[in-house]
Order: sequence, then structure tokens, then C-alpha cells
Amino acid sequence: MLDLGKVDTSRPVPASGTYLAAFVDMEIKPSASGKGNVAHVKFALTNPCESVPNTQGKTVTLPAGFVVMDYYIMWDVEGMSSSWQTRFAKLYDAVAGTDDSTRPENIDFAAFKGHNLILTLEAKHDDKIDGMSARVKKVAKPTQQ
Repeated sequence: MLDLGKVDTSRPVPASGTYLAAFVDMEIKPSASGKGNVAHVKFALTNPCESVPNTQGKTVTLPAGFVVMDYYIMWDVEGMSSSWQTRFAKLYDAVAGTDDSTRPENIDFAAFKGHNLILTLEAKHDDKIDGMSARVKKVAKPTQQ
């Protein structure tokens, strides 16, 4: 007989805070709803950080390189404060170091793999996965801390 009563199956999640990270990759996939495409954006935290407490109340140190994902829908949603294009422009500006006056018309995120940016993360319960998740609340250039 196996005693699995004290096994923690929760996945580690960075605590809420602001972190230096690197842009790793972006992959565009069709949405499950069929409404359009979703950009799956991968970031890697540059430095070790503490996790939120797990189901047993313990924190762990997450290593440098810990992956954080963010998802950008590529269609407008009624009631959202900004368009999907605005969210992409802000992401691009953070990764490429541009702004409204210097951002090119046609952008290529692939050219910026490994570029640093600042992520503001919020750790909160996600009903879809029935567990904790780190949501990207803001992306910024490293000089905008």
C-alpha cells in the first residue's frame, strides 16, 4: 500500500512581484473557441525567486530560467480596456525597447529572443486549473522599473 496522503501535486508558482525576465519564444495557435488565434508567449525568469506556498504551506526557491507563460488573444473582446493590438504593441515595446514613435509597422518577435524585460506577476487561484497560477499583469522595458 502506498501512502500518498502527504504528496503535494501543486505546481510551483512565483510569488506576486516584479521580476527581470527574458523573452524566450512566441507561438501562435488557433484558439480552442474558434474565435481567432492566441499567441502563447514564453518568458524565463532571470534570477531565482520564491514561490507562493504550496498546498502544505511551504515555499520553494524557483531557479533562474523558470518559465512563465502568457497568452495574448488576437481578437477584440467587448469590455476590454485595450485592443489586442495595443497589448501586442506594449509587449513589443518592452522586448525591443521601442515606443509609439519608434516601433516599426511590421514586427518580428523572433528577432528578440533572449532580450530582457520586466514582468509584473500576480499569483492567484485559477479555477480552470484548480490551482495557483502566475498571471502577467504588466510588461515593461528594464529601464521602466
